[in-house]
Amino acid sequence: MKNNKIIYYWIEFGILVIGITYTINLHLFKQSIKKISEKHYDNMFEKAYTIIQIPGYSFYLYAGFTVLALLIAYSIYYVIKNKEHFFEELINYLIILANVILVIITAYVFYDPIFTAALIMFGVVGGAIGIFSEYK
Repeated sequence: MKNNKIIYYWIEFGILVIGITYTINLHLFKQSIKKISEKHYDNMFEKAYTIIQIPGYSFYLYAGFTVLALLIAYSIYYVIKNKEHFFEELINYLIILANVILVIITAYVFYDPIFTAALIMFGVVGGAIGIFSEYK
């Protein structure tokens, strides 16, 4: 069991490094397109259409969902897999806290209408799957 924890901690460390690196690069990318994203548009669809045409935007969008999914899914997986012993060690709390903070920071940095709409859609679908998966 101890070897599994060490492997988990190294994988978690790798995911955190990827998440932090992505968030820093995302912040730099958002700064480079600040004029476009902060311009006043008549409606949200026009703004979303303009943003989606920016070169490199789709990479950051898909990478953002991947990073967020890794942070959230791996944390949930570890908690479920080790639920009997999870609350015994402080490191487990710190890892979950680090993941939650990084998810919030990444979502804050990436804020735009396309990303927000997709997050809401995935949240609703994920919630519905979670609710209905209990009824077998």
